[in-house]
Amino acid sequence: MAKDKRAIGWHIAVEPEFSTEMAGTRLGSYFLDTDIAAQTQISCAKKMYEIFGYGSAENISINIPCVYSPYVEASILGTKLVYPEDDMPQIAGRVLKDIKDVRRIRIPDLQKAPFISDAMEKYNYLQKRYESTGIGVSKPNIGGGSSVLSTAISLRGEELFADMVCEPNAVKDLMEIISQLETQLTILDQNIFGIPVNSLGFEDDFGGLISPDLHEEMVLPYMKKMCRQFPAKTRSIHSETYSRRHLKLLKALEITHYDAWPYRNSLAIQDILEELPDVPFDWNFETVKDLVYGTPENIREKYRACAREGAKGMALNICTRKAKLENIRAFIEVAKEFE
Repeated sequence: MAKDKRAIGWHIAVEPEFSTEMAGTRLGSYFLDTDIAAQTQISCAKKMYEIFGYGSAENISINIPCVYSPYVEASILGTKLVYPEDDMPQIAGRVLKDIKDVRRIRIPDLQKAPFISDAMEKYNYLQKRYESTGIGVSKPNIGGGSSVLSTAISLRGEELFADMVCEPNAVKDLMEIISQLETQLTILDQNIFGIPVNSLGFEDDFGGLISPDLHEEMVLPYMKKMCRQFPAKTRSIHSETYSRRHLKLLKALEITHYDAWPYRNSLAIQDILEELPDVPFDWNFETVKDLVYGTPENIREKYRACAREGAKGMALNICTRKAKLENIRAFIEVAKEFE
C-alpha cells in the first residue's frame, strides 16, 4: 500500500445463491441435503482460491446450511417454510392472520424443536464425515443473536407496521414472546456447546422502515433486553435500511461493529463517521447493481471513492446469481491496494 493511503480492512461473504452457481448445484438440494451443502461449500471455496486467490484451497471450513435466522425463529413458533427447487427458502403463509391472536403463540420445548434437532444431527454427521480430512466444521449458531422485528414480520407480514399504531400492546406481546425465545435459544446454545456468549449479533433489516421514535418504543427495548441478559464484549448489527436518524439506536445498544448498507434512506459514510465516530463499520457494495450490472472500472472507482470518504472497512456480499467474475476480481484487486 502506498504511504499516502489509509489501511482499510475488507472481506467477502459468499452466500448460497453464488456458491451453488459456482458448484453447479441447486438451492433446494443445498438446504435439504447435507452432503450436497458440504460439497457445494468445498467446491466454491476451492474455486474462489483458484480464480481469485481468495481464501485457501486447503484450510476450508464448512457449516450446516444456514436459513435466514428470523425464518428459523418464526418456524419454531409455527411458521412453515418451503424449499423451492432453485431458490432460497420461503415462508408459506402467516401464522398471525390477526395480531390479536398473539396469545395463542407458545414457545415449544426447544430440545425437541425440529430446527434444533435437525441442526445438531447435521452438525454431528458433518463432524464425523470430515473428521480425518482436514476440513473444519463450524458449529451451528443456535443462539447469540436477536432479530425481533424481522421475526415478527415473518409471523405477521407487513400488516405488523399498521398494528404498531392500531394495536401496539398486541405487538409488544409478540415482541416479548420472540425476545423470550431468543433468550432461551442463547441459553440452549451455551448449554449444548459449553461456550459462554461473548458476542451478540443483531439483525434489523426492517428497522429503517419505521421512524426512530417508533423503533425506540416497539423494537429497541427488546434488543436492549438481550444486551442486559448477555453482557457480551462485542455487539454487531446488520441493517440494510437505516437512515442517519436511526444511528442513535446503535448508541443505545453500545454496538461495537456496524454492517452498513447504502441501499435505502440515503445513508452516507459521512453520516456514520459523524454520528458514530468510535464505532468500526463495514461499508457494503450494492450486490446486484455493482456485481451484476457494474463493470470492473465502476468497482475500482467506487472502492477508492469510499476510501476517500473515510470508510473504515469494505465488504462484498455475494448473495446473487449472475455476478460477474471480473467484478469480484476487481474488488479484490483494489481492496489489496489499501491493505
